[in-house]
Amino acid sequence: MRAAWQILNKVMVKQFYLQNAGLFLFAFLFLFGIVDAGHLVSYHLSLMYSMISLPLFLFIVMLLWMLYNIRCIAFCSAAVQAADGSFLYRLRGLSITVQLVLYLVVSASLYLPVFVYACVLAKVAFPIKSIVSWQVMSWQLMMICMGAASLFIVINKTSESFITRVTAAVGKTFRVNIGYPAFLLAYILHERKAALAIVKIFSLLMLGMLMVRNADGFDADLFAIFYPLTVVAHATLVLQCVSFNETLLHTNRNLPLHWLKVAAMYGFTWLMILLPETAFMFINIYGNLPLLQIAMESLTAVLMLFLFTGTALGCGLDNERYLLFVFMSYIVMLILQKSIGHVAAAGALAALSVMVFGSHYYSFERERVK
Repeated sequence: MRAAWQILNKVMVKQFYLQNAGLFLFAFLFLFGIVDAGHLVSYHLSLMYSMISLPLFLFIVMLLWMLYNIRCIAFCSAAVQAADGSFLYRLRGLSITVQLVLYLVVSASLYLPVFVYACVLAKVAFPIKSIVSWQVMSWQLMMICMGAASLFIVINKTSESFITRVTAAVGKTFRVNIGYPAFLLAYILHERKAALAIVKIFSLLMLGMLMVRNADGFDADLFAIFYPLTVVAHATLVLQCVSFNETLLHTNRNLPLHWLKVAAMYGFTWLMILLPETAFMFINIYGNLPLLQIAMESLTAVLMLFLFTGTALGCGLDNERYLLFVFMSYIVMLILQKSIGHVAAAGALAALSVMVFGSHYYSFERERVK
């Protein structure tokens, strides 16, 4: 058993942390490096209190934990199914009990960073709202067991045919034809999952901290400054989608598609991507701001991403010029909302974004892409 653990530790645990060192470094800097040391404890306590008091925020965090666990499972599965990992199938010669213990240790080792943070959250939540503490710990145990069970199935192949049949039956029953409007959305969810997760973590954490900061009295001016900043964080996704559509799928230009249909595809994509932030505002901010202003903030966010789309085409996907315009548009939008109001600012942004996209769609030159 000890020899088997040493092999699994070397092939899976150590390799996982080595290959994902960048992700862990980003998470560490975001959670611990951007805050002054004197306010570090209060910063994390404010995050935990928001998770305890806001069920939607806790649900989103638990969903992110599950996505991390799925990433761990996918890594282990790929390690077993790789050409140089076929020797791991010899583990099926061990007893079921020994295998389950090994796979539980592997799953717990990979899930350890999340588990430690969740334990601290459960300790903070227990005196305030004990049900949250039990929910968090039950979720962690379920994630570890899910990782161990998945690794057991991959190595032993005991349920492969059954899972294949069930998956095929479910897919046939609930098959959805996404069509062209959802093409880019499928690309983001399939190929850019890590980038999407990082952006959503930043965006939703910022909104959560904003609600905690405004717990004593809602500051509309502070919200008007920081909410567009969460939208600007999605600019990287915009650039990646435009690059994908205009480089790898440049043959789509030969299709009889009017530019308005392409614009509708981008608009639908940004609308769906921003649904978590929209739901957060309608659930947690309704009552502090007028319903019309919340709706205008959501519409403005979609229009800003659409404006970034046209700008990416106009800049020829040049990263420096694109990011410069994104920063300038953030400042200009703050000034417009303060001077002429949210409704008028949204109308001006809609006209500008359509004009920019329409003028740059047919003038885009792939030769300028570096």
